[in-house]
Amino acid sequence: MDLDALRAFLAVVESGSFVAAAAVLRSSRASVRRRIDELEATIGAPLLVRSEQGASATRAGALLAERGREILREASSVVALVRARSASSAGTLRVALPVGLPPKMLSLSWAAVRAAQPELRLDVRFAEDPVALLLHDIDVAVTFGDVPSEGPWVTKVITRVPERLVASPAYLDARTTPQCLEDLAEHDLLLWSGPERRGLSLPLRAGGLHPVTPMLCASDLHALRVAASDGLGLLYAIDGGLPDEVAAGAELVPVLDDVVGAERALRVVMPAGLNEIPRILAALDLLRELSHPVMPPPVRGR
Repeated sequence: MDLDALRAFLAVVESGSFVAAAAVLRSSRASVRRRIDELEATIGAPLLVRSEQGASATRAGALLAERGREILREASSVVALVRARSASSAGTLRVALPVGLPPKMLSLSWAAVRAAQPELRLDVRFAEDPVALLLHDIDVAVTFGDVPSEGPWVTKVITRVPERLVASPAYLDARTTPQCLEDLAEHDLLLWSGPERRGLSLPLRAGGLHPVTPMLCASDLHALRVAASDGLGLLYAIDGGLPDEVAAGAELVPVLDDVVGAERALRVVMPAGLNEIPRILAALDLLRELSHPVMPPPVRGR
């Protein structure tokens, strides 16, 4: 079976259209259609129901999608392992990162890797779901989300970072500081829509969720922090544990910090076997060193 054709088919099933799949695969819609036509000819059964609204899997397509993901996981694991073992300290490391990481953290990480392993080249992609790119010629994914439930993957926690409600002092001076959850209804709220974020709500330290109606939701963490620094509203997002979280503007201070908040792990996910490669281990150690020293102590909110 042609793995590129299978990859194209899964992209259509998961995105719901040929146009969206072509964007994910960085290909043309005509190329995606041709690969799926070839795959249907090979299997001898229609795999997709095509309409003006998009495309969905037939019964045969649903079965292929389920088994096809397993095939791609195994293939990705084998390719990444062979590539890593044959390249020693040279070659290219293909990394998927979550959108919105602070630019300074990226710069420090790349500079540290370059200094420690000058022959290693990095091919970096950004995605809202970096783990999904492990099926698309990626060696290592860095994510704030949960680890895959199935597949030949291993995961390592780089650091744990706090989530909390924050705002600029200027915004709080102009709008007053919330004293309880009910006060949040009177404020503009910016919400980070990170991985595994379910619904429009804030996690509470005592357990449970508090529903909210945010003015703005976005997956780009850094852009949201800059917006909060500019006084656009209260922001619920990762706060602490990452260098250069605000490039310019006022420092953000916690709000209702004893009531609202949680913790999230920053993880590395990779095919099994790569965690034994010296250059991979060295890169992970550098990331940990960059992350841990900047974790701030707990701060009382306003």
